[in-house]
Amino acid sequence: MVYEDFIWWDDRGKYTSPVASAIVYKEGDYAVAKVWNEQWGRWSRIAKSTDHASVIQSAIDEVYNRYGGGKVFISEGEYTINTEITPKSNIILTGDKPTLKHYSGNCIHGIDISNVVISNLKIVDAAPDQHTELGGLTNGILIESIDTPVENIMILNNEVAHSVREGIHLNNVLSKSSATDNYGLKNIIIAGNYIHDLTTGTIGTDGNGIGVHRKSDGVIIENNIIENTISTGILVGSGSEFNYNKNVYIGRNIIRNTKRYGIDLSGLYGAIIHSNYIYNDDSIIDENTYGILVESATTTKPSYHVNIVENVIDGAGPYAIYVYSNVNGVVVSHNKTMRVLNPTEIGARHIVAPGQNNIITHNEIDGSNDGSLVLGILAGDYSIIANNIIKNTTYNGIEVFSHCRVYGNYISGCQRYGIHIVDHSYSIIYGNFIDDVPADFYGIFEGGTSDYNIIENNDVSQITTGGKIKTVGANTIVRRNIGYLTENSGTATITAGNTSVTVNHGLASTPSKVLVTPLSDPGDRYYVTNITDTSFDIVIATAPSADVIFSWYAEV
Repeated sequence: MVYEDFIWWDDRGKYTSPVASAIVYKEGDYAVAKVWNEQWGRWSRIAKSTDHASVIQSAIDEVYNRYGGGKVFISEGEYTINTEITPKSNIILTGDKPTLKHYSGNCIHGIDISNVVISNLKIVDAAPDQHTELGGLTNGILIESIDTPVENIMILNNEVAHSVREGIHLNNVLSKSSATDNYGLKNIIIAGNYIHDLTTGTIGTDGNGIGVHRKSDGVIIENNIIENTISTGILVGSGSEFNYNKNVYIGRNIIRNTKRYGIDLSGLYGAIIHSNYIYNDDSIIDENTYGILVESATTTKPSYHVNIVENVIDGAGPYAIYVYSNVNGVVVSHNKTMRVLNPTEIGARHIVAPGQNNIITHNEIDGSNDGSLVLGILAGDYSIIANNIIKNTTYNGIEVFSHCRVYGNYISGCQRYGIHIVDHSYSIIYGNFIDDVPADFYGIFEGGTSDYNIIENNDVSQITTGGKIKTVGANTIVRRNIGYLTENSGTATITAGNTSVTVNHGLASTPSKVLVTPLSDPGDRYYVTNITDTSFDIVIATAPSADVIFSWYAEV
């Protein structure tokens, strides 16, 4: 045997079973454990019992005590687990998908362990109704740091079903009284697992697919399938300002029909949520069925450096992506959201990020199957909302706060305002395309106390039913928008013997400024009068003896 990377490998190629330091297999109703006897070059039996958990534990303990670590392989078959299995450091606990039917609260429970792999097991809670009173000790796999940090844990390719609290649960319960304490969970990989039918317990507390709790550093959760849970699919939580999680990657997971959040993250210093698919049937969506939720642990210490990229969310209520107002500097990019319902019929939105300095870009929002009054995008002050495609929302397309940059968005089929800015100022609305909106609404609407905004180079030419642009700010600038003329110029002629000419200015509303200049001597004083939303008149006090051409410029 040779020892490498916490794994014992056979260097002679004589094994007829998978390479392992110990094996566990079934003989009728018995479980049998054997370890490799290096001296004799053969397997030696160390345990045989109908108490299957004790046999598996004997194999783990023997490998740990004899070699300091190694691989324990559990052969196929069904094993009854009446007491927790406790892995030790430097152990690989694996198999060819044996079924561990556990009647204990936890099936596998490791404490203060490191350098551990748990893989290729099928774990089934055989008595979930009896475990609801056990609180947090009701998991398929539970790994805890209590006295020392837990590091280098890999949980791979397992199937976990019917757990009460969480299918896979990593928990740091080390006392965290200050921000300088060490991280209790480090270098964690949870990948390729299938977690399903966690439907027993209290909604919002029990029934989470994967949970990583309190002060972790270096967590990868990827390529898992999680479905049919009464709470959250993937939960990474902090609990206090001292227990923030950092360097978290959650990617390429499939999460279906989770009664609460698809992904719920709190207290983050650096996280990427990438390429996850979240789906919920209409029948399970209520006011807590968010797609992705990002929050801070406290109101005074925000999360930051969070990227939400290339996820697909089909079915949520009332939010597809919700980033709390005390989370700043978030990038929400290249996501696709659809079918957002609104169970409470108030405040539903596809993407919400009301904090500051956020970037929301290149997302695709399809509101074709939304509930009523569902908004497309809302972003906070100093944010960028750019190059998104927003279609058929049942409320406004975009809600704008102050000091924002909103540009390059394609907004089509909104049932209220295309872009809505009320009681906010100093934003730039530039280069957006907005097609028709209903009567009594506008493509771009500025209201309330808004002022000092710039609305420029937008295309509202396809709006024929509703209004195109409406502003209230005395210092707001509206210019060079396609389909909404705010500046125009031309020439007009007062012919010989006449004293006036009417000019149709073609502007979107009544001009506030009209300038006229005669191109020849008019012979008497001239002025502008009768300015309306369609025309104005140029008048000469005395009829000229020859035609007089005037150059004119008008501006709303």
